[in-house]
Amino acid sequence: MNDQIVKVKGSKKDKVGVPMTFDEEGADGWGVCSLAGKETLGQSRFTKFDFDLPTKDHYLNLGLGQQLTLCCLDNMERVAQEDFYLFSPTKELGKFSIVTPSSEDRFSVKKTIDTEGDFVEVLERELHIGDEIALQPGSQTLLYRGEYLPVTDMVYVAYGEGIVPVLDQVKAVLPKGSSSVKGISVLWSNGDELDFDVAMSTLEDEYFKHSTKLAVSCIVDQTQGGTIDETGEVEEALPPFNPGTMAVVAGPEFFSKAARSLLIEKGYPEECVCVLP
Repeated sequence: MNDQIVKVKGSKKDKVGVPMTFDEEGADGWGVCSLAGKETLGQSRFTKFDFDLPTKDHYLNLGLGQQLTLCCLDNMERVAQEDFYLFSPTKELGKFSIVTPSSEDRFSVKKTIDTEGDFVEVLERELHIGDEIALQPGSQTLLYRGEYLPVTDMVYVAYGEGIVPVLDQVKAVLPKGSSSVKGISVLWSNGDELDFDVAMSTLEDEYFKHSTKLAVSCIVDQTQGGTIDETGEVEEALPPFNPGTMAVVAGPEFFSKAARSLLIEKGYPEECVCVLP
């Protein structure tokens, strides 16, 4: 999916700033930011990490659904690199934020060989405020392969930190006149009720502003064995497929596979389901 498919219109309220560039000679497509702060989100297992851009006028000119790649060296001089979705508002000036569960709480460790470091572990235990980190725009992951254009309804099925890219997309298409999307359903599951502290207040704010356009279901689901929805709550909240509907799945691999299968079982064409990494 891209801006043309959902017909996302640019905001006239964006502050004037300077998009950060990554093509300077000798930089090999990388830029630099610095760690600015760490904050546990409520009583959840998630931490928000804040970063400063080179100047207060810089902003990250990322597309809807585009990741950001962060990279540094750990204390053993191993490269630690990982892709993240922004937790901060799109095009925020001078800074940005990401959210991640602790290195011990993540469902899978992305770095598994001795020559690579674990980026989140380095963030937690080795980097200090003010330390520099390399960054560059990552992959564009939000893709629509269906035949029904424009997209008029979005269904988001997320688990844990999978809610982060969902928030950015919801806020982009919800405002009246901002896109072709007329209705949004968000189904967000967590294994622990406390993890809803990550984004519950944001979802509530969006719901109160757009209650006729947005439906939100928060479901406690402790299943981690490749199936979801043993209680039937997800299926009950899942809207039926209609031409013009796009489904987006976001979360750990065990959840994404099961959620994708459930959507297809419920009549969603495979080409209308996008699984975010």
